[in-house]
Amino acid sequence: MQTSPRIKIILVEDNDLIRQITTSMLARFGFEVITLDGPFGFGRALLKERPSLALVDVSMPGLQGDQLVEVTNQQRAGKICPIVLFSDRTEADLSALAKACGADGFICKSHRWPDIARSINKYIGQHTASLR
Repeated sequence: MQTSPRIKIILVEDNDLIRQITTSMLARFGFEVITLDGPFGFGRALLKERPSLALVDVSMPGLQGDQLVEVTNQQRAGKICPIVLFSDRTEADLSALAKACGADGFICKSHRWPDIARSINKYIGQHTASLR
């Protein structure tokens, strides 16, 4: 019996603990998580891994998440996957930041993993529907 492939996500998160917890919890919901500990190499990882979604931490040293989204959108000829900001900032802040930088949306960091998994699936579904 062949199992269906897991949904692949790239997580860009500089905090080791948050990266480990997020990876572990998302794996429990059936996601395959590819991690980057910073923004550098993100474009290459998108092309190599072909994820269904990218979760990008907003506050990172060197290049902030919103800046990474802007640079990525400028360099890509076509959309590989939705890029979603992932932060503990307020919903109002994240909504404004996502619109300003061209992200496909945002997810607030929290301990509500079922809600986070639903949001991820929602963004993937919207992206898939837009390709039809």
